[in-house]
Amino acid sequence: MPLVQKYRDTTGARVFKFYQMYSTCNTFQYAINRGLKLIGNIVGADDLEFYAARHTWATIASNSAGMDKYTIHTALNHVLQEMKVTEMYIKKDWQIIDKANRTVLDYVKLVNIPTQK
Repeated sequence: MPLVQKYRDTTGARVFKFYQMYSTCNTFQYAINRGLKLIGNIVGADDLEFYAARHTWATIASNSAGMDKYTIHTALNHVLQEMKVTEMYIKKDWQIIDKANRTVLDYVKLVNIPTQK
């Protein structure tokens, strides 16, 4: 909760104020990766970065939580070239993505996933 409070968007426009702190999503991702590399050095995980979290989430969602690939694709915000035009007509349903995240979180809470060293 201290981190949620620290980064909360007090304007109410968004949940967090990162959009005010970083000029682009790339600079935000760079800052996250810098911090993750520091954490990785502490815990002995070489080259820890945000991309690893996306891989881990997708793997757990598919292999352990039984989620279908299209839901994973949507949750990762991927765009298939052959579906690009169709996807711009479909309003994104965040409830599907929220449910996917809840499914993975519930799985992780229930199962002791071994950490790599």
